[in-house]
Amino acid sequence: MRYTLSIDTVRAALQTLTATKSHEQLVLYLAILRLKSRDGQNYVDGDVYSVIKPWLELPGREDYPYYRPFASRGKQFWMNSNLAGSFAPSSLRSSRDLFYSSDSSDNALRLPSVGEITASLKIKSPVPLWAVTCYFLRNASFIAKDGDWRVADVLSLADDYFGINQADYSEVFDFNLPDDMQSSLEATGEDSEGGDALILEDESYRKLDAMDLGVEVSETESQRKSVDGAQGISLGSKTIDTNDHVLADIITALEAYSGVILSGAPGTSKSYYARRAAEIITGHDESRMSFVQFHPSYQFEDFVQGYRPCENGSGFEKRGGIFLKMCFSAAADPNKDPYVIVIDELSRGDSQRIFGEALTYIEKSKRGMEFTLPSGDRMTVPDNLYLIATMNPVDRGADDVDLAFGRRFGTIQMDPSTDILRTRLQELGCPGSIMGGVIEWMNSCNKTCSELELPGLGHAFFWEVSDLLTLKSSWRLQIKPHLHRLLRFEKDERDRLIREFETFLNNQESE
Repeated sequence: MRYTLSIDTVRAALQTLTATKSHEQLVLYLAILRLKSRDGQNYVDGDVYSVIKPWLELPGREDYPYYRPFASRGKQFWMNSNLAGSFAPSSLRSSRDLFYSSDSSDNALRLPSVGEITASLKIKSPVPLWAVTCYFLRNASFIAKDGDWRVADVLSLADDYFGINQADYSEVFDFNLPDDMQSSLEATGEDSEGGDALILEDESYRKLDAMDLGVEVSETESQRKSVDGAQGISLGSKTIDTNDHVLADIITALEAYSGVILSGAPGTSKSYYARRAAEIITGHDESRMSFVQFHPSYQFEDFVQGYRPCENGSGFEKRGGIFLKMCFSAAADPNKDPYVIVIDELSRGDSQRIFGEALTYIEKSKRGMEFTLPSGDRMTVPDNLYLIATMNPVDRGADDVDLAFGRRFGTIQMDPSTDILRTRLQELGCPGSIMGGVIEWMNSCNKTCSELELPGLGHAFFWEVSDLLTLKSSWRLQIKPHLHRLLRFEKDERDRLIREFETFLNNQESE
């Protein structure tokens, strides 16, 4: 006889995982464990996707093909068509070294130790294994070994399916089962003919959303704003869905202007949002994204076209830069899919020198017009090429950027956000007294900087703060040195802010 989990069991499992705010990268960790138990130690990137997809796909929901593992970020993240990108090497961000070999050219996966997992995923207490197992196997039928199965028997699958055993993983998982989870599984009414112990099926409850399943998810004010923001935004011939108001602003600006500049103080998520926008616009197609950082030595020959030494030393050859290559690729695309160039630190380079005559033709009204490069080659800037740039408003060359780009580019001001910081610190389990003091001091610091017409301090400086130890480390290694640079000509204000923060640290240490 085959058995399956009831909707009540799935609901209870998801509510439990939501309440514990289990990290979504736990999905990738379990996928690697699955590969290890099935195939040994050889983890290829494509294999991980094949293991993850049956857990994430929603049958019959083509517009939203991926199922958000745990709803720790709000209801609007429950369904997310770009979830697969969360597990791509380029999107793992701070946990890249945890899952990928640093010296590998092919992004080979590695299995982290239990200690690394608990530290990286900020697991404060073991995650209930019964809930994890019920979540991952919510679309599976079980062939009973001895007839009647109960929910408690599902735990026995964890060792067989994932290679999880209590001796090795007691720090990560709680192996106990609540008393009210002893009910029998639902029978499907089909007899077993042998074969695999797990048979994937299109179970109807997989199509239900967070509200249908009764999963309570907290939403911050910033998240509510993002839900109310634009969705289904048109970009050229494509329609792009996003619930994030910053991403929506970027995409809207790209439709109206030659490009968009994200301008703001260090640590305000400019580079993060530039990359996320590029990923969403291109559907995570890396062949349609290019990233470059401007600097004082960067010039037209690097960005557009120039002559470079031949590898065999026989002379020089004409070579196209990122901009020229992306223009040709975008123009040749039969579907006219969007291509994106992300320029980091725009104001650190001489934009007029770097773009040359191409600066004129990136303008919306001149897209598609042919012009001549210094080499004599002819080119155009196609309509489906988009530019996203980031810049610190006090970097060298900011005035030049404003003069050259102001009329062509839309500018989005990226300010430090206490809402974003508060949500992040809550996710990390930061104590309330530390969180309150950090936010109060950051507001005071940025008020002072605003009065002095300085860019201030971004929320990303506190991004990894989960307790007093990590706060002290961030203060010593990043925040205090940045204050010394930022307020080097304002000694009194600098010393006051440093004194206030270190007094706060001392008070926390003595409590």
